[in-house]
Amino acid sequence: KGDSAYDIACGFGFIGTIQDWLNSLGGNGIEKIEKTSSDGNVDTYTIFYTKGGTTTFTVTNGKSAYELAVENGYQGTLEEWLASLVGETGAQGADGKSAYELAVENGYEGTLDEWLESLVGATGVPGATGEDGKSAYELAVENGFEGSLEEWLTSLVGSSGEDRRGRNGRCRRRGRSPRCRRRRYR
Repeated sequence: KGDSAYDIACGFGFIGTIQDWLNSLGGNGIEKIEKTSSDGNVDTYTIFYTKGGTTTFTVTNGKSAYELAVENGYQGTLEEWLASLVGETGAQGADGKSAYELAVENGYEGTLDEWLESLVGATGVPGATGEDGKSAYELAVENGFEGSLEEWLTSLVGSSGEDRRGRNGRCRRRGRSPRCRRRRYR
């Protein structure tokens, strides 16, 4: 029987317990990468590792397309240069093929009606019943009503409307409304 991997690691200089060695096998992930400084067109970034430690690297930023254009003879502001990039509107292109025409080109055999019918899938399985919604009272409370259910119900009743009978007990609109003629008030 040979040495374990832990024993071999110790033979190559690893110092620590078996658990320390097992933990060391998990690798060192990146916790974050952060831009830590800038100097002209050079940016320095630092990589922070999950098991501690950092590494830095630099990025040298190149010139913008506008800067290159100026170097090559363009004279004008950035806004003018950006506007110069927009060309004239081209001619209207030809209409494309319909989805049915493309299907036929790709091997579909059948009429347009048959193809349209083939697009309708089977009825799916009904979904689960949803939860009951809130009552009107619960919604009123959420929107600022303060009081019991009974108080809320009472608040729904408006003031009495005007009675349609006149002083003599007769319909005010006698002869004017079919409803008044039919209805007798006592």
